Amino acid sequence: AVPSAEKLRLGAKSVIRQNNGYAGEDSYFVYSTNEEINDENPISCVMGVADGVGMWKKEGVDAGKYSRHLMHSARAAVTEANLRSPFKILSDAYQKTTLVDRMKGSCTACIMALDSMNASIEAVNIGDSGIIVIRGSSVVFRSPEQEHFFGCPYQLGHNSSTLPDQAQRVYIDVEPGDVILLASDGLFDNVSDRMIASLVSKYTSPIMFDHITGMQIPMQHTTRKINVTEMARMLAGHAYYNSINKEKDTPWSLAASQEWDMPINGGKVDDIVVVVGYVEVIENEKSKEHEEGAPS
Repeated sequence: AVPSAEKLRLGAKSVIRQNNGYAGEDSYFVYSTNEEINDENPISCVMGVADGVGMWKKEGVDAGKYSRHLMHSARAAVTEANLRSPFKILSDAYQKTTLVDRMKGSCTACIMALDSMNASIEAVNIGDSGIIVIRGSSVVFRSPEQEHFFGCPYQLGHNSSTLPDQAQRVYIDVEPGDVILLASDGLFDNVSDRMIASLVSKYTSPIMFDHITGMQIPMQHTTRKINVTEMARMLAGHAYYNSINKEKDTPWSLAASQEWDMPINGGKVDDIVVVVGYVEVIENEKSKEHEEGAPS
């Protein structure tokens, strides 16, 4: 998680924990279990991200508090209420944040759950945060953005007409070796899907190189372990440096050029949060799909 360049100049810092954290108005949570996975308890991992709408600061409202409360409430819905459906988790967190605790502000949100018994993901998404699934060096799924118009995403909040019922609901089959990535638009506005897949594939490629001999080494002949924490930090860092590059062609600059019918260059300065999961097979009493989640 990385605050925007503007906030960093003012001394802002990110808070990164294994289970939750935030940077600026963006926040996340991660839940994973070591309990036995079976037909009655098939969910091994739940992750979520939220992006607070910074425009609220003009009215003296810190939208970061809303996004952090929403993600805290979402994780509580998993750990305390034992909910596993992303839609029910989002709905419960929205009720707690907006109607019970009456937090002010608004945010986009994306929550996903991995069903390890059926090797599938269920996810819900509101706005322009999102989920992307990468297999090898290819994007096999990317959630569409929900916008009222350019730069105005759907958002949940105390003064928003958008409700959890309007969230996109998706179901995706996954395979061992897939990378599942949830992020705020600070990543997606500054790094293309194709580049995200290319960067990720450097960590998951079945081929490694011996830097002394220059020879290729098949991955099965190495003890290489996928480091999802390092991967998340790399993606967040790449997005940050693109966000402050005034000459770079980015997804945001290309979309802005088309929307405003004039040439626009450079990244979009924004908070960035990235959570990465890697699907692998764990051999216990029987094989099962398992995912490790890590934020940045």
